Amino acid sequence: MLWNHDRYKLHSNAPLLLELSAKPIGLHSTLMWCSGEGEEAVTPPHTSLGSDSKIKIISSRQNSGQAARVLAIIVVYKISPAECPTLQSLMASFACVVPQELQFKVLIYDNTEGGQEPGMLPEGVEYYAATYNDGLANAYNFALSMAQTAGFDWLLTLDQDTELPKSFLPRIAGIVRDLGADIEIAGVVPLVCKDSIVISPRMVRRGRSKNPPRGFVGVLKGEITAINSATTWRVHALKEIGGFNPLFWLDYLDYWLCHIVHQAGKRIYVAGDIKVVHDLSLLGRKNNMSSTRFSNFLQAESAFYDLHKGRLDRCILTARLFARLCRQIIRHENVEFRRLTFGYILRQIRDTPANRIEDWKKSVTKRTSRGRTLNLEL
Repeated sequence: MLWNHDRYKLHSNAPLLLELSAKPIGLHSTLMWCSGEGEEAVTPPHTSLGSDSKIKIISSRQNSGQAARVLAIIVVYKISPAECPTLQSLMASFACVVPQELQFKVLIYDNTEGGQEPGMLPEGVEYYAATYNDGLANAYNFALSMAQTAGFDWLLTLDQDTELPKSFLPRIAGIVRDLGADIEIAGVVPLVCKDSIVISPRMVRRGRSKNPPRGFVGVLKGEITAINSATTWRVHALKEIGGFNPLFWLDYLDYWLCHIVHQAGKRIYVAGDIKVVHDLSLLGRKNNMSSTRFSNFLQAESAFYDLHKGRLDRCILTARLFARLCRQIIRHENVEFRRLTFGYILRQIRDTPANRIEDWKKSVTKRTSRGRTLNLEL
C-alpha cells in the first residue's frame, strides 16, 4: 500500500455539534463540557455543571443496536504469539463482551525474521509472518486492507507489551456503537500509563504537551496525540488520509497520524475511564533499547518536525535535545546515546530541513530495499 501525502488534506463535513445552556444534569460519556471560551474541556461528564456552562454533544444518536465490527492487530517481534501478554489480556477482555455487541477478529502480525511457530491460538485469531521486520506502518496497513475487505468499521492497534483491563473491549464496543456514523470522530484512545506515569493521550500545545484533565471522557478541543497501542481507529477515516505513512515505519508514526487526523478536521475521542498499562521502551531505554533504535527515534523525531512544524517548533526541539543530553550526562546514560543526541543537536543547528529530510528518505529507502517500494513524494 502506498501512502499518498496529498490525500490527508481532505476535510470532513461540518462537525455535528449541538450547543445548549446547561443546568446540573446527568450526562452520558459522549458529552464534553467547556467553560465559556476555555481552550479545552476541564470537567468529566459525570460532574455537575453550572448554569453558565455549555455542553457540546458530540453525537445525538443513540446506540444503533448493531454489533461493533472491530479488527484488532497485535504486532509481535521475537516473542511467542501464543504467550504474548497483550493477546492474553485481550482475550480475557473479549470473554467479558456481550456476544451480540461485538463482531471481533484478531490478527497477529509477526515481524520476527522468517516467522516462528505461533503455538495454540484462540479461535478467531489469525497469524501472519512477515518476511523481515516490517516495523509498524506496513503491519498496520496490512491490517487496514484486511479490515476494509472484511467489512470491519474499526481497527484496534496493539503492541506486544500492552496489558488491557477486562473492561477494555466491553467499553470500547459501547463507545464505537454510540459514535455510529459520526465520521467527525476518527479514533478512540484510552488512558495509557507506565507505572504511575501517564504517557497517552497528551494535549499538544505550542512547544509542549500536557495530560488531559484527570478522568476526562469525551472530545478535547485542539490537537491531541496518543501512542499507537490500544488506540481504535475508524477504518474510513484511515482510508481517507491514505493509511499509515510507511516513511514513519516505526517511531513517530503515532505523532504523525494524530497530527494528520487533526489537520484533516477530524477529532479523537478520549476514554479516560479506561486505564491501560504499557511498557514504553523509550522510558526504559537504559535497559531495553539499542543504540540503533534510539538513532531511528532521533531521526524520525527530526523528520516529523521538519515536515510538519514551523521554525519556532524546530528551535524548541533543539532546546529539548540539549536538555535531553544534559539529563543523559547527569544520569550517566549510555555513552553512545549521548553521542547520538549531541550529533542531532549539531544537525539541527548546521543542516537545513531539506537536507535532513533527504537523508531520512534515503535511510528509509535503504532499509526497505529488499523488494519493497515506497511513495516518497512529500
